[in-house]
Amino acid sequence: YTTFYFSESRASAPDTRRGIRYLDREEAEEKYRASFYSLTNLTRGMQDQLQKINSSSQPLIVCGEEGTCKEQVVCHIYGSGAWRKNPLVIVDCFLLDEKGWSFLTDHHNSPLAKSDSTIFLQDVDLLPPQKQHQLMVCLLTMEVSKRNRLILSCVCPTGEYISQDGMAFAEKLECLNLFLPPLRQRKQQMADLVAFYLNHLNTKLEQQTLGTDDGVLRLLQDYNWPHNYSQFKRVMHELALACPNRCITEADAAQILEREKSMTAAGKQPQGEAQTLNLRQPLNQINREIAKRVLEEERGNQTATAQRLGIGRTTLWRMLSQN
Repeated sequence: YTTFYFSESRASAPDTRRGIRYLDREEAEEKYRASFYSLTNLTRGMQDQLQKINSSSQPLIVCGEEGTCKEQVVCHIYGSGAWRKNPLVIVDCFLLDEKGWSFLTDHHNSPLAKSDSTIFLQDVDLLPPQKQHQLMVCLLTMEVSKRNRLILSCVCPTGEYISQDGMAFAEKLECLNLFLPPLRQRKQQMADLVAFYLNHLNTKLEQQTLGTDDGVLRLLQDYNWPHNYSQFKRVMHELALACPNRCITEADAAQILEREKSMTAAGKQPQGEAQTLNLRQPLNQINREIAKRVLEEERGNQTATAQRLGIGRTTLWRMLSQN
């Protein structure tokens, strides 16, 4: 005898789950058209590689430093690929909360359980190690890449082509690799990037920027751009607003870039005595102090704190309650 049991339930709408988004082809193409790669025509030099990627059904991992706009490139790959008639599911591992994680890994309506979609797992290396392993097991045992177009991304350390955690996913899933070069490796293209982006800003801003002084390009080429294209867009926007004579001056560029250096240095600088960890106390007190600092950085968000530490909220509560 075979027995079937049915129960009716209403699944939450996918767009209400923090960290999981669904885009269709039109939305993805619009996102790419507004991207730095499209506005500056950077993808022109990547077309051969992108065509080869879209001709294969293998999983893909997109690697690049912070600010290299990996999501926009994935939108372009999706929009020009064979799976573009079906949804693009973006799972942002940084924003994924416990509810979203449970839905992704345990729910029957999870995108990992579906077929014929493009699934983009963004910044997989930001997951705690335990969740990285759990995600890897899900992808392999459920054979997600055989039923869907699977794309992952990771944030590379400065000067590296892939992170250590990203390499683990790439090897286990046999991924193709797409590396997005940092802005400092495109110094020879800086003049074109400036011209293209100023043309875009001129369509958005009331005042028109006609160009730059001779020394501006040299300053932009010499700057290290730690946050890459995202930082470049912000700096160019500020320069366009700062130019009173419709021409970006060397003095304006020097002032704004000097401020960027100070902001970057402040972000990396330890915050005085709060960064000093007393290792002469018992282990449970060390763990409690670490948990308190992470909780402060997450502005009291216990779910985000537990996720960063790779523990459950109950364990976090016990850790903070210890005297």
